[in-house]
Amino acid sequence: MENLLTLMFILAGATTGIALIIAGKSLVRKEQIQENPGFFLGGTLVNLTWATFMGLTMKLIAFGP
Repeated sequence: MENLLTLMFILAGATTGIALIIAGKSLVRKEQIQENPGFFLGGTLVNLTWATFMGLTMKLIAFGP
């Protein structure tokens, strides 16, 4: 779900929405992040990077340079 939301925010041009994803995830998974922060923060970074790359690629294909 995180990837889909990020992709939708990138395609819509609402990049500030990505902050909502990070804040929401940190609130929901607070206890689990405290137990193993590297796993969840690393996973979030990978997911956001992938979704951002895919979103920007889709925008480039659809609208051109």
